[in-house]
Amino acid sequence: MAKENRSGRNRDSRREERRRRRIRNQIIAYLVLVLLIIGIFAGGYFGIRFLIGNIKTRNQQIVPSDNQIVDSEQVGGSGVISTPEDIIPEDEVPVQDPVDPLQEEIAAYISSMTLEQKVANLFIVTPESITGVTTATQAGDGTRSALGEYAVGGIVYSERNVQSADQFKEMLTNTKNMYQELYNQELWMIVREEGAANVIAGSATGVTAQQAAGEIGTSGDTGNAYQAYLAIGAYLDEYGVDVNLGPVCDVPGENSYLGERAFNSDVDIVTSMIPSAVNGQSDHGIITCLTAFPGRGSVSGDPANGTATTEKSLDEMRSSDFLPFSAGIAAGAQMIMVSNMTVTDETVPCSLSSMMITDILRGELGFQGIVITADLDQKAITDHYTSGEAAVMALQAGADMIMKPANVAEAYSAVLSAVADGTLTEERIDESLTRIYTIKMAD
Repeated sequence: MAKENRSGRNRDSRREERRRRRIRNQIIAYLVLVLLIIGIFAGGYFGIRFLIGNIKTRNQQIVPSDNQIVDSEQVGGSGVISTPEDIIPEDEVPVQDPVDPLQEEIAAYISSMTLEQKVANLFIVTPESITGVTTATQAGDGTRSALGEYAVGGIVYSERNVQSADQFKEMLTNTKNMYQELYNQELWMIVREEGAANVIAGSATGVTAQQAAGEIGTSGDTGNAYQAYLAIGAYLDEYGVDVNLGPVCDVPGENSYLGERAFNSDVDIVTSMIPSAVNGQSDHGIITCLTAFPGRGSVSGDPANGTATTEKSLDEMRSSDFLPFSAGIAAGAQMIMVSNMTVTDETVPCSLSSMMITDILRGELGFQGIVITADLDQKAITDHYTSGEAAVMALQAGADMIMKPANVAEAYSAVLSAVADGTLTEERIDESLTRIYTIKMAD
């Protein structure tokens, strides 16, 4: 209990320090902005006075009548007379945007990282995949050593990591504290908590599972979605979880494998529920990861078991499957998972497709947050690609974070090699890191 209290105080202290730092940075930004505006108006004022004085001097030398034409020989010049129209109005003087202190801080932190740390930060892994244990239920020397070798961006947990409430809280707290000591930064703790599929809720912890999404959708009441995810957000925050892989945004068709995890087969109902779910857990500071773009409701089979393809055209998906994601983006969702399913007109899974990530998700839907892949240890990936190939392809396609590669060491080495040989640039890595730390360092 003492450890838990200390960790709670440490986390509160870090939050308070970040809050003070944000206030200080905001004050500095406002002062810089005020000084910049004063300088611009002062410069504009004296500039205009100079121009007006110059015009008066010329007018005193040349005062043509209404019908008089003044030629260049009379004035000894080009014949061009400055007029008030040549003076730039004050409200049209360009004003530079003030420097964002947070972005400066992020850029400085990223530039201080080694390439190895940068690349590792793009990975979300299980605790077992970096420690080598069969089932991780505590964070000790093995975890510290693993984090020292891989400065990963997040750790995702499953039900097998949970033995009791106290055990799981201590495991997460110790892991976060170790990472903070090593890198002076946050390490995201990630779970999937939906009501129908949960990591924490259940008999091991005594946390009551919320209604399944299917039940909430049947009620037709968006308030039920808000209350369910408000409750989920409350206990995730208590456990020290940062990111929830939910809600599910898919619109299931007949015989969909998603079952009660999806809100409804009616796209309008699903679209109405998503913002409420996002707002519910966001009210407790939990980062929402919408799952799983572009929508798995119509695929033939589960990508975990092999290739899963939808027969819908992209235009059909634009008028149905994309809509809940657009609603979630508008509600402020900061992260989206891209499925390992395959769409028609594509030969690669969506998680490795630049068309789906860069052209559609970012280009058409306007999503500027963090894109993560679905689990890359699913057979839809491993049946066709090595861990290294899949990781590099995902980053080339525009993904920011790699989720659960089948072989972490191989995927990590492949990305490092891709940067070394120019397949990926360090600037591309920094682009994703900027998105990640814009959220991490703003918390």
